[in-house]
Amino acid sequence: MEQWSGKHRAFAVEGYISSDFLLSEAHRRFNNRYDIRRLCDGSSIKLIQFWVAKFRATESTLNRLKPGLIPTVATENVRGIFRYTLLPL
Repeated sequence: MEQWSGKHRAFAVEGYISSDFLLSEAHRRFNNRYDIRRLCDGSSIKLIQFWVAKFRATESTLNRLKPGLIPTVATENVRGIFRYTLLPL
């Protein structure tokens, strides 16, 4: 699981835009909003900068799914596994 959800990332990007594009101000607002006292527990300025760049490029701050097949569990697969393990279904 990711440490920062889409809600957190959106707040950071909105804070950056509403603070006249100041990363340090967005960082301070982020830490105040989520009650983060220690800097090591919060997001870094570089991370907020990365989220902003990603938002500008893709209109989203979330990670995209990698292309390829999505693994699924189908009834046929379950029956096949039970057949090979000799358990009645």
